[in-house]
Amino acid sequence: MSITRRAAVTVLVLCLCIGVDLGTKTIIRETLTRPLPQYYLGGALRLSYWENIGSTMSAGDHLPAALRFWAFTVAAGVVAGLVIMCVIMWPGLKATQVIAGSLIAGGALSNVIDRLLHEGRVLDFINIAIAPLNVMIFNFADVAIALGTIMFVIASIRRLIGYSSRQI
Repeated sequence: MSITRRAAVTVLVLCLCIGVDLGTKTIIRETLTRPLPQYYLGGALRLSYWENIGSTMSAGDHLPAALRFWAFTVAAGVVAGLVIMCVIMWPGLKATQVIAGSLIAGGALSNVIDRLLHEGRVLDFINIAIAPLNVMIFNFADVAIALGTIMFVIASIRRLIGYSSRQI
């Protein structure tokens, strides 16, 4: 895949990730501002309004505001930028790896933008519950990051297996 094609795919995936995530967050902020969740699939899926000042599973929400800013906004933005640069510049990546890296960077950037727009808070609103537990609450940026990570790991393993089987 040429550098031009990798750049085009990356920009497209970034725009889709950021657009879908920030768009859904805007809809939720405008329609679901009350703490009353909406239930679907027999209560296993809930849409609820939760502003998260920390990271995944509220990790770091106890940290001072300045440290959270540097860790979850600045560092996350820098890492996302480095991922974008690697995805575009690394010549040996397959299309799946380019898409995977772009999903990870797009999700991270969308959460960074959300933090910059909303005083360090990220809106999480998709709540998966398996009675009696609330398993997780997340947003579409988190879905992009998780999907990209899974895709990248699988593609990398397949590539390693392909290389090792050729050497035998």
